Amino acid sequence: ECSQNKGGCSHHCAVAPGRGVVCSCPPGLHLGVDGRSCEAVDYCARRLRCSQVCEQYKTTVKCSCYPGWRLGPDGEECQNTDPFEAFVIFSIRHEIRRIDLHKRDYSLLVPGLRNTIALDFHFNQSLLYWTDVVEDKIYRGRLSETGGVTGIEVVVQHGLATPEGLAVDWIAGNLYWIDSNLDQIEVAKLSGAMRTTLIAGGMEHPRAIALDPGQGILFWTDWDATFPRIEAVSMSGEGRHIVFKDMEMGAWPNGLTLDHLEKRIVWTDARSDAIFSALYDGSGVIEILRGHEYLSHPFAVSLFGGSVYWTDWRTNTLAKANKWTGSNVTVIQKTSAQPFDLQIYHPSRQPQALNPCEANEGKGPCSHLCLINYNRSAACACPHLMKLSPNNRSCFAVKRFLLYARRSEIRGVDIDNPYMNIITALTVPDIDDVTVVDYDTLDERIYWADVKTQTIKRAFINGTGLETIVSGDLLNVRGLALDWLSRNMYWISSENDETQINVARLDGSLKTSVIHGIDKPKCLVVHPSKGPPNRKLAIKNWHSLSIDYAASKLYWISSGNGTINRCNLDGSGLEVIESMKKELVKATALAVMERVTENGRSSSSARGAQTLETWLASPGASRSKGGKLWWADDNSAQLGTVTKRDGRNPVVMRNKTTGVVHMKVYDKEGQKGRNPCQLNNGGCSQLCFPTSETTRSCSCTVGYHLRADRRSCEGIGSFLMYSIHEGIRGISLDPNDNMEALMPITGALFAVGNDTIYWTDMGLNRISRVKRDQTWKEDIITSGIGRVEGIAVDWIAGNIYWTDHGFNLIEIAQLNGMYRSVVMSQGLDQPRAIAVHPVKGYMFWTEWGQTPGIGRARLDGSDKVALVNSGVAWPNGITIDFESRAIDYIVANFLFLPHIPYTPGRAHANGSIRRGFKSDATEAQTLRSGLGVNLKDVKVFNRGREKGTNPCARSNGGCQQLCFYLGSGRRTCACAHGYLAEDGLNCHRYDGYLLYSERTVLKSIHLSDEGNLNSPVQPYENPAYFRNVIALAFDHRQPSLGTNRIFFSDVHFGNIQNSKEPSGVPRNSKRSESN
Repeated sequence: ECSQNKGGCSHHCAVAPGRGVVCSCPPGLHLGVDGRSCEAVDYCARRLRCSQVCEQYKTTVKCSCYPGWRLGPDGEECQNTDPFEAFVIFSIRHEIRRIDLHKRDYSLLVPGLRNTIALDFHFNQSLLYWTDVVEDKIYRGRLSETGGVTGIEVVVQHGLATPEGLAVDWIAGNLYWIDSNLDQIEVAKLSGAMRTTLIAGGMEHPRAIALDPGQGILFWTDWDATFPRIEAVSMSGEGRHIVFKDMEMGAWPNGLTLDHLEKRIVWTDARSDAIFSALYDGSGVIEILRGHEYLSHPFAVSLFGGSVYWTDWRTNTLAKANKWTGSNVTVIQKTSAQPFDLQIYHPSRQPQALNPCEANEGKGPCSHLCLINYNRSAACACPHLMKLSPNNRSCFAVKRFLLYARRSEIRGVDIDNPYMNIITALTVPDIDDVTVVDYDTLDERIYWADVKTQTIKRAFINGTGLETIVSGDLLNVRGLALDWLSRNMYWISSENDETQINVARLDGSLKTSVIHGIDKPKCLVVHPSKGPPNRKLAIKNWHSLSIDYAASKLYWISSGNGTINRCNLDGSGLEVIESMKKELVKATALAVMERVTENGRSSSSARGAQTLETWLASPGASRSKGGKLWWADDNSAQLGTVTKRDGRNPVVMRNKTTGVVHMKVYDKEGQKGRNPCQLNNGGCSQLCFPTSETTRSCSCTVGYHLRADRRSCEGIGSFLMYSIHEGIRGISLDPNDNMEALMPITGALFAVGNDTIYWTDMGLNRISRVKRDQTWKEDIITSGIGRVEGIAVDWIAGNIYWTDHGFNLIEIAQLNGMYRSVVMSQGLDQPRAIAVHPVKGYMFWTEWGQTPGIGRARLDGSDKVALVNSGVAWPNGITIDFESRAIDYIVANFLFLPHIPYTPGRAHANGSIRRGFKSDATEAQTLRSGLGVNLKDVKVFNRGREKGTNPCARSNGGCQQLCFYLGSGRRTCACAHGYLAEDGLNCHRYDGYLLYSERTVLKSIHLSDEGNLNSPVQPYENPAYFRNVIALAFDHRQPSLGTNRIFFSDVHFGNIQNSKEPSGVPRNSKRSESN
């Protein structure tokens, strides 16, 4: 059949059995669509031969390479001329690892991470950067020549929610990251300084980010459910535009990288399980690979040479393929956990280019931050709390910005452009469910209440200094307002249908309540320089209450009809503004932005709050010259402004913003005025309240009362303390007195001594102490605790005892936590409650084990005897009657009160706190009820009980470390660390012991005395020096120093350090590049 006209074939003809004529082509040609004629193969257009530059003439193909590359032996693949051997750096949640692409060596770079996602590097500076989305921090470390990472440090640690994308600008020296929760892109110097928001708004779920500093362009992916896309902007934030939006091939653009040589973007799509490529302008789309078994859920992507590399979640693999055709798929590494980001560490991945910011120490023409714009030009930017001047080069401080709060974030945004952040966003994990926000310009702090964590917190406006200042009793907190003149704060809380307004100092100390029995208030504002009016305005559906200090007006929104309302501070002059009824369908917040003139300077004043009933107690301002109202509406998902005078001229300032619960206009110049409490706290020792513009009254915190001078406060002599799940509380011993006697403390078990309360928090596993007025607080035991079930204070020797139910121990330490020591470890079976009698030199405890009972021993643990070892089931609490020399204890739900010295008797308890006579408790009175199983501990605070003395009372009995009174005028000294010297007073260091590392602390154990649970030397612990200690060495008694030295290596810092024994502060640290 081929004999006639080649069987219809243009070149070669063959006959195949069962198929007939089969046409074929010579090299360089391929069959056309008709299956008979041969056509030339366009190798270059189809990227079938050359990895870089391709030229074809008829059937001849010539490959060549870009500068810095040369052809390999096959004549098609280009190889980099730099001798540096490339390796892959990738993250697998808790670790960062590396793989050498040539030797395939596999090693660990950074261990012990929480949840590392994104990473990038700066090759010329040998720096590796990574994000941790659990710790919400960005770290960096130096890659050493031996393959380790040293000098690890935090570069960004505030205002991060979920930083999933990270990119290093290796030309101008800047760091970019993208936050998928905050929907924004931020930039800072490589050190984390000069941080600012580059792009915010118009994002739904941004994921990955990539830079080309040579072109000054930044790309990112967005998983927006209705509009997935890839966008681009200049690296200075100008010229934002969509690069690719045709997501019919996929809808989850995930990983992103750039091919700098070809000016192409390459991305993975996690929905279609494919890898795509396109030119920088979005044209020339290529589907590189789809549906391969090792491409089943791709996350990150990178490039090197002619290959594309990716991580895959479903198969837990790192793989590569041809970057043009997707051929030659090869698994580089199988991982034990899901791999996240990956980068190819090689100089070709960061090609050099002109740096327009090089001058002026990297600032270029700018006063602060220099960024690369399109066409390799420089553009200036300003860090948070600053704005760019009209000359577009220098920055000036921002004195006013809009604060708005949503449930899980607080933002401070530009008044003129609310898409731009003026401050670092406050977000998770520091915020769970915020309800109200306020600020103090004197200290430049923001305050907020969180209804989920039941706390009031504060932080500086630069994002640092975050702290919890009130906790434990903030059920349903809905209002917060600051008196910036008197330095007090007020808030509303409610529990069991009882609502009150509370007050405390701005640091959370000296708390008390000022108003009780209010009918469901939700909002609160204060006026620090005016007294409260004696009038109540009967209006329904108040919402989003705000105060205009300049005009002395109140503003609110009526949720019933969407009108804006206002009145004078005394409730008179009610006006209704109806112009915004259509816009305010579901209004959620309102704030006043007032323009005033003070001494010829323009400033503003604003206060915003949230709803129904107010307590007004604030600074005068000069005559108003106009202003605006900010509003938020959930129906339109918008923030906007209207003129304050008539509610007209509405302007939408920000779209796609729902869930705003509160707004304020932070104004540096707005908190002015005077009141009588402003100077020296009005002469009051604790709280000062302005009652008018010229008068004030002093008050005291819970548990204190005013002395006769009406200025100073004195603590109540005795009251009852109890703990429930929410914390420790205090009440009067009088059943007819319902007033609180102690500011609530978050804790479970507690003891008292020296006007100080000691308690344990079983959730945090720590023992803490606080002054009764809560002006001072510290943690004294923070580690090595199993389950503390009881604590007691020896107020004479200054020691604290506690039982450890988990480790079956009784331990002791000085009241500041020093010289911690085990006093009893043998023969204990689930010890629970404990009590001490410092005057008699005894301690008592209960046990819940196989043989429940009550034990007694001397304060040093000697002379142990069983007082009760039968007839009891679960001996719970225990206390001492110091007058009658008897002990009382609780057995589960029954209280035993006999009057045999230090032995038991019985009465009813059942989830309530009751009071009865010691001789006959049958007719007991209930002090508190309804506490149920949450009731954990009960003690009487009585300063008069702390009487007596013993030899340990003066100069610690002459003991260097611990002093124990043994009764009958005897005392003994003991050593928590070391052994007792022959003089019976001092402690000597052991000559030998085993020292070991727990990464952040060095601990020791005895070599021979296994029964001694106390450490031979005090633990070495100093976060400034100990971060990841892995190796130890010991130099015994160096003659020149006269003491022993300990050497250790820390892989976090990448150094070798030494310390004198037994101090914990290293000296003469030496840097080492070894790992």
